[in-house]
Amino acid sequence: AASGNLEKVCERSCIILVMVLLLDSVRKELNQF
Repeated sequence: AASGNLEKVCERSCIILVMVLLLDSVRKELNQF
């Protein structure tokens, strides 16, 4: 059960990391205008 929880936490962290990177790149593009 512990390994399953760890997998879910890693998955969530990866999703959050991707979202942050996407937001950062969008912000940079918006700053160019």
